[in-house]
Amino acid sequence: MGAVAEYYKIPTGEIKINRKARDIAIYLMYLMKEETDLGLNEIGDEPSGISHTARRLEERLEKDKMLRENLHHIIEILSKIKS
Repeated sequence: MGAVAEYYKIPTGEIKINRKARDIAIYLMYLMKEETDLGLNEIGDEPSGISHTARRLEERLEKDKMLRENLHHIIEILSKIKS
């Protein structure tokens, strides 16, 4: 969560507050699903909702170059944190 908040330059606690933050929370969930070994039950309360949201985001990623670039930059930040 910290890497996503850092990229968007907002406090971690603000992720749940507004529309932009809602999108950020979706990206966070997607990254947790794709970049960690966490199971869907560990990521959220509704595993089927997480899978559905991830599929919708993947569809958006195919069409939206800026979104792909943003997520790529977040993954780079995560890689630096892991190192």
